[in-house]
Amino acid sequence: MCICSLRGHTRVVSDTHFHRQDHNLIATCSIDTFTYLWDLRDTRKPVVSLSAVAGASQVQWNKVASHLVATAHDGDIKIWDYRKNSAPLHYISAHLCKIHGVDWSPHHEYQLVTSSHDGSIKYFDIHSARKPENVIMTNFPVWRAIYTPFGSGLLTIGVGWGGLPRVEQAGVIGIWIGGTLTHRLVGHTDTVQTMVWRPNTLPSNYQLVTWGRDQTLRLWTMHPSLLKMCSHYLPDDIENDDNNSDTSYASTVSSMNDLSVCDSKGH
Repeated sequence: MCICSLRGHTRVVSDTHFHRQDHNLIATCSIDTFTYLWDLRDTRKPVVSLSAVAGASQVQWNKVASHLVATAHDGDIKIWDYRKNSAPLHYISAHLCKIHGVDWSPHHEYQLVTSSHDGSIKYFDIHSARKPENVIMTNFPVWRAIYTPFGSGLLTIGVGWGGLPRVEQAGVIGIWIGGTLTHRLVGHTDTVQTMVWRPNTLPSNYQLVTWGRDQTLRLWTMHPSLLKMCSHYLPDDIENDDNNSDTSYASTVSSMNDLSVCDSKGH
């Protein structure tokens, strides 16, 4: 059942993102050059309109500073303070090709990561954005790159994994630690379209939710050994359980729970 409908954009909506702290706020962006911030308690019109010259493909609320919003426009990033919506605070010329993904750091309010069709992943501090703090070069277009909510890891969705048959490339999620690809999450049989972290309150219970073109929703539980590799602190009892385990965490792992969605014909 649809609880509300947001009408404002004149072209296709390219991205949406809920506010991390205030779940009544949602941001939408479009190729019509506008980014709208909506309050779901009154959906008659957006509470804030952010206007750019080029259309926006991505919008992301800051995970630490609740007033900051990032938008992606072709190969550029704009940083906005929605309390002062007349012009962006910062402008980052990040990539020569289209940006497919933007993600804010869960730990530092001025740091974000971008992923692009040019095959690069770049880390930026928005206050010194003339040059990225770090760059990871891959041999495939990177559709998404998101921080792990624990430690210092990064997850990516891409096309092509260097040497893997193409049928195996489509559903692979990469885990990067210190700029190195250390693990692959394998399970989807077609392209992974999105991935998000489930909210959690325990220091050892991190789960990733993914959705793919294979019409399957997958739930991945992060093993304690991976958390430690990302320099994430674990309680002593969790570490002891991990050390006493007879199973090792392989470099290629599969999801723990799947949910397949059938079409109207039952396929």
